[in-house]
Amino acid sequence: MHKKLFILIILISMVFFPVCQKQEEQPRGGLEYPITEKVDQVDDYFGTQVADPYRWLEDDQAEDVKAWVQRQNELTFSYLENIPFRQKIRQRLNEVYDYMIIPDIQHRSELENIISFTRTTGCRINR
Repeated sequence: MHKKLFILIILISMVFFPVCQKQEEQPRGGLEYPITEKVDQVDDYFGTQVADPYRWLEDDQAEDVKAWVQRQNELTFSYLENIPFRQKIRQRLNEVYDYMIIPDIQHRSELENIISFTRTTGCRINR
């Protein structure tokens, strides 16, 4: 009985042990994400130290932030452009959002009633 239990434990460990080992982290989908630098920024809030290593990204007008955004956008759009059904989604969204807005009656004050009619398409996406 003990011999069978021992063999069962060994077999189970042989199956699950490789799964439990730490795997090297690989980028998802084969994408190579740009490296985001960290800075040594620590703020003190009422005696509590709070690290903010990405504070430099808050200045959206800085040249290094603009370069970082450009690299992120290049990666993002290179991925999005390769989605085979993206154009079908765009066409369907245009169909759904392209509608006429019903004219609106506005009461501006108790003394005078102003009726204004605005006619516009619901779709504001550049085609």
